[in-house]
Amino acid sequence: MYGTDPTAEQFTETIVAPVGFTDAAGRVWNVALTPAVVYVAKNRGIDCRAVAHGGAVNFHTVAVLLGLACSEQTAARGIGDEEFVKLVNDSLAPACAALDIALRDYFPTPPKETDPC
Repeated sequence: MYGTDPTAEQFTETIVAPVGFTDAAGRVWNVALTPAVVYVAKNRGIDCRAVAHGGAVNFHTVAVLLGLACSEQTAARGIGDEEFVKLVNDSLAPACAALDIALRDYFPTPPKETDPC
C-alpha cells in the first residue's frame, strides 16, 4: 500500500530531519510526515508523492496536509482546525516551504508512470 508498505521503495518510517515553520503568533510547528499522515491524505484524495514532485497544489491541499502533519501539536495546544487554518494562512510562505521540504524528504523520487497510486 502506498506509503505504508514497509517493503515498498518509498516507505519511510518518519522524516529523518524534522522541518518546521513559525506562525504569526511565534509558535513553532514541526511538520512530521508519517505513513499514517500519507495514508489519511490519500483517503482524502491527495497524492502526496505527486504533490512533492510538482503536482497540482491549492490552499485546501496545503491546509489538509499541514493539519494532518501537525495534528498532534494542534491537539496538545488545544487549537481547532479553523484556528489552525488561519494560522497557516497568516504564515503561508514558511508553512509551504516546510511542507515542501517534508514531502520531498519523504518522497525523494517522483512517481513512475505505471505507479498505481
